[in-house]
Amino acid sequence: MRPWRTPPRVTVRSGPYASPNPAGSVYAHQEDVLGATVYQVPPVTRGGSAEEQTYAARCAPGSAAFWYSPALYGTLASGGTERPLEDRMAGVLPLGEVPASGVLDVTVRTRTQNATAGEHPVGCLDRAALDRAVGRLTATGATDVAAGGHTIGATLPKGSAGTAVFAMTDVPGWQCTAGGKTAAPVPFHGLVSVPLPPGADRVSCSFTPKGLAPGLAGAALSLLALASATVASLRRRRVRT
Repeated sequence: MRPWRTPPRVTVRSGPYASPNPAGSVYAHQEDVLGATVYQVPPVTRGGSAEEQTYAARCAPGSAAFWYSPALYGTLASGGTERPLEDRMAGVLPLGEVPASGVLDVTVRTRTQNATAGEHPVGCLDRAALDRAVGRLTATGATDVAAGGHTIGATLPKGSAGTAVFAMTDVPGWQCTAGGKTAAPVPFHGLVSVPLPPGADRVSCSFTPKGLAPGLAGAALSLLALASATVASLRRRRVRT
């Protein structure tokens, strides 16, 4: 498969989007993050046994097929290729290009008890739709991004409106600004986002691990106490001499 185009690390979203694909699937989540429909998530027919499970699905010929089965550990075979399955650690696995018949056949050999691939293990990616989505995000996204250490800043096109979305995980510790003013970060499908006030063409975020600031303050107080004790000790020695 050829490399996929990727959007800028900071993009601008003008409005809400909800994937039309099944909400519980990893593919719908990816579409929610991207803000566009790029996957076909077909129903699957399951057969075989608990130890050797078979799955069949139909997708558009030429699309790129993927597999996700976070509950299964074993091996996956499809299109003449076998690869390891390591439950959640395996992530989303490429199955290759959907053949002209449109039929995908997958065999999973597993020792995981009472587990299956779930309702929606297969997703078929429309490359052209992905290219269009990335093109839109690139056209409206940051024109310049600078990142270093625990800080990232971006320049946005003039007149940007909506929400700036940063390609970084939403965890406690992020502090952001938009248009030079403090802006509380907002979760965006697991990423960090910042609402844009009118006229804002610059956004930035810096990360301080939770508890670091109080820890630094405590360390500073300890150093002050140590310094005070040292000075007092030196003074006492001078008095004695």
